[in-house]
Amino acid sequence: MIAVANAGYRAIAFDFRGYGLSDYPAEPEKATLMDLVDEVKDLLDTLGISKVRIKILYTINFYQVQYLLYIVLHSF
Repeated sequence: MIAVANAGYRAIAFDFRGYGLSDYPAEPEKATLMDLVDEVKDLLDTLGISKVRIKILYTINFYQVQYLLYIVLHSF
């Protein structure tokens, strides 16, 4: 995060629900990848960010990353 910020980018650490220090979803068995995508989109909207470069470091697998990037990047 420090290296990203020092390179001139805005660095944001985001925990999906149920990971890190975040709260678990109300019904985790019903959570879908689209819920995660919506949370990322909501975060970017709330912060007023319309252009992103995403570097994902931990916890989610390649297919989730690929899907997340496709949805988020095609929503702008």
